Amino acid sequence: MTGIVDSAVGRAFALLDRSSVLSRRLMEVDRSTECLIPLKKDDGEILFLKGFRVQHNNARGPYKGGLRIHPSVNGPELEVLAKLMTWKCALLDLPFGGAKGGIRVDPSNFSRQERYRLATEYANRFFDVLGPGTDIPGPDINVDAAMMGWIATALSERCGSWTPDSASGKPPSLGGLDVREEATGLGAAKVVETVLRLNGETVHGMSCVIEGFGNVGQNLAQHLSEKGIKVVAIQDSRSGLLNTKGIDIEALIARKRQTHRVDHADLGETLSRERFDAIEADLFVPAALSDSVTSNRAETLKCRYVIEAANAPVTMEAENSLAKKGIGIVPDILVNAGGVTVSYFEWFLNRSGEGWSSDRLRQTLLDRMEETTRSVWETARKHRVTLRDAAYLSAVRKVSEAQSAKEEWSE
Repeated sequence: MTGIVDSAVGRAFALLDRSSVLSRRLMEVDRSTECLIPLKKDDGEILFLKGFRVQHNNARGPYKGGLRIHPSVNGPELEVLAKLMTWKCALLDLPFGGAKGGIRVDPSNFSRQERYRLATEYANRFFDVLGPGTDIPGPDINVDAAMMGWIATALSERCGSWTPDSASGKPPSLGGLDVREEATGLGAAKVVETVLRLNGETVHGMSCVIEGFGNVGQNLAQHLSEKGIKVVAIQDSRSGLLNTKGIDIEALIARKRQTHRVDHADLGETLSRERFDAIEADLFVPAALSDSVTSNRAETLKCRYVIEAANAPVTMEAENSLAKKGIGIVPDILVNAGGVTVSYFEWFLNRSGEGWSSDRLRQTLLDRMEETTRSVWETARKHRVTLRDAAYLSAVRKVSEAQSAKEEWSE
C-alpha cells in the first residue's frame, strides 16, 4: 500500500518540478501518537489495547480522518491511510489535512456499554491531539454513528462546552447528517457515471462485479443499479453470489442484514472466490480491503475498468499488470471521497449553525463529485497521464502551494 501512494506522489512532484525539500517534507507524517487504552469489560476483565492517531499534514486545514477498530490495525498502515486522506481532501478542495486513527482489537462481541467505554477512553486518551480546529475524527471500520456521538461528547466535556464540530459521522440528533451512511457509495456511483460519459460510453446496460458488501459496497451497488448498470456478481469475506441477469440488490441487502451472507439460492448461484475473479464484466469494484488486488489477481481479471471504492486496493505490481492489459483504473482518492465530503458538510454546518435539507446535501455532493471527476479527466488528457496521476497532480499541487506559503524553507 505504501508503494503505490508514495509512487503516485513522486510522479506528481516530478510533473510539478517542485523542490526535493518540499517533496521530502510531504512524504513524511507530522505526528504519530500511540497510547495504551484500558477497557473494562462487563464481566470485570480489563483489556489493555493499543490506540493510534497518525496526522500527516495540516497545511490546508485541520487534520481529518477516520477511526477504525480492528485486530489488524498498525502504525505503518495508518500512516498510508493518513496520507491518502490528505490527498483526497485536497483533490476535492476540502479545507482539511489528513489523519487516521485506530484501536487494535476485535470488537465484534463487545456489548453496547463496552463500545461506549472504548469510544470514551479513546477520546480522553487522545484529547491533546484532537479537536474541531485541530483534528476531527470520523467513522471507519467497526465504528458507527453512536460511537462518534460518544467521542464528540467526551471531547466536549474535556473542552467545557458542547462542540459538535469535534467529530463527524454523529447521529442526526447530535448534529450528524442523515445522508452520511450512503455518501461514499452515492459519490462513487456519480464518479463512475461521469467517467463513462466523458469516455463516450453509455452507462445503461453495463455489467459490474463488486468485492465487498459492507456499507460502501451495498450503497454503491444500489446506486449503480438505479443507473442501469447490471451487478452480476458480489463477493464478501464469507460467500459469493452470481446472477448474469443482474442481482436484485434491495433483496440481497435485506437478506444480508438477516444472515450476514450474500449466497442466497433464490437470488443467484453460489460463487467461489476463484470463479469471482474470472467473471467477465465491464467494471470490477474492489470495495473491501487494501492491497486486495495483487499482481496474480490482476492477471485473472476480465474487465475494462477497476473502480477503487476501497482505500489502496490495487498493489503497485497489480497496477502495472492492469496497465499492460489496457484496463483503466479510477483511483480511490476520487472514487471514495464522497464520505469525507459529507463529513466536511457536517463540520461546516456544525460550526455555522446552518441546516441543509437532505436533497440539498445530496445534490451538493453530486455536483462536487462530478466537477472534480471532470477536472481529473481533463488533466489526464492534457498531460497524457492516467487518472490516478492526474488526481495526484491536482492534490499535490494544492498541498504544496499551501505548505510553501506557510514555511519559507519549503522552496
